[in-house]
Amino acid sequence: MGPLACSALLATLLPFVTRGFADTGSSRGPRQLMSVSQPGVCRYGSKLECCYGWRKNKGHCEATCEHGCKYGDCVGPNKCKCFPGFTGKICSQDTNECGLKPRPCEHRCMNTHGSYKCYCLNGYMLMPDGTCANSRTCAMVNCQYGCEEVKEEVRCLCPSTGLQLGPNGRTCIDIDECSTGKAICSYNRRCVNTFGSYYCKCQIGYELKYVRGHYDCVDINECAASTHKCNVHAGCLNTQGSFKCKCKQGYRGSGFECSGK
Repeated sequence: MGPLACSALLATLLPFVTRGFADTGSSRGPRQLMSVSQPGVCRYGSKLECCYGWRKNKGHCEATCEHGCKYGDCVGPNKCKCFPGFTGKICSQDTNECGLKPRPCEHRCMNTHGSYKCYCLNGYMLMPDGTCANSRTCAMVNCQYGCEEVKEEVRCLCPSTGLQLGPNGRTCIDIDECSTGKAICSYNRRCVNTFGSYYCKCQIGYELKYVRGHYDCVDINECAASTHKCNVHAGCLNTQGSFKCKCKQGYRGSGFECSGK
């Protein structure tokens, strides 16, 4: 068969060959073909593969971030795009919006985890757009964080859901979400109360690490890290969240203290 005949035969079969690659796949649906126009796709000779720093997932190439993006999305190899209110290389740091210029609030600002709250000076009323309006009524009530007027009734405000009005109805006191049970922390994290809010921290004996695509509190191996307090004549046994000490043969004691028999 000559070159012209081969070219004609190939032109005839090519649509069927191409359609076969596109339609052949698992029972879940047609196989998805990568294109150089897709992000993270590189051409290696005649093959299309994920570029360095990208991995294949369901027919597409997705970026990989070695240490993850705590409060953001991985948009490129080791490149995070942080959610609003967070910053840092892995988006683990809270942005203090109150320290930004121009200031986000007209009067006073309270920074919160991933956000902020505006409140007004005494004698001013917080408006829906976040500005503060002079109010004789508010000045008479003497609110700590400003007030609002609802149906001709004046009510003092607190700038955070973690605060509540005190007995005098004018000042705000902290709500301890940890002791009241309002805090939501996973089983291996403990609650730490702050003024107006709270945050979750790994239990003692655990540390926050990026494991298998997400952050989790994992056990600290005190024995391997040599951070245990076992006696020099004792062996160290790592346990979940802690460790145990046992005196070596020929010694007795608690493991923290060992003496010869």
